Amino acid sequence: MGRQGSVETTVPAGLPFTFGTHGFRCVLDVPDAMRPWRDRVAPREDAGTHDRDGVRMFRWNGGLHDHPVGQIQYGLENLAAYRRTGDAFFLDRARAQAGRVVERRHERRGAWFFPYPFDFTHAVHTGISYEAPWYSGMAQGEALSLFA
Repeated sequence: MGRQGSVETTVPAGLPFTFGTHGFRCVLDVPDAMRPWRDRVAPREDAGTHDRDGVRMFRWNGGLHDHPVGQIQYGLENLAAYRRTGDAFFLDRARAQAGRVVERRHERRGAWFFPYPFDFTHAVHTGISYEAPWYSGMAQGEALSLFA
């Protein structure tokens, strides 16, 4: 249990990190109707590309790569399936996605960044080419949803 001002909060046990709150607190009892990804539920049989650990992978230029947003979104879909069914299969699969993202993170000045380990030229935004490792704000924001 942690104390934030006069508000009592429960911090999940077993996390490989602590939450830095700086005046904010993590709300753990968000009503289902307000949870992100509640309507995007992973199916048990998934046709996506995975590695041997069941982690979602991205096929690009003839290779399979970690893709933080893809892995995070798949983790969120599996959490939604777990909440709906109570089947630990989905929770385990969500943990595999989260574990990979945490394992591959880059840490700078105490902050975590989730790298894309491949070069990428954006088809829509022509003229933009990313050299590995590159980062996206989308991965940063969606990681907060997955980890919280």
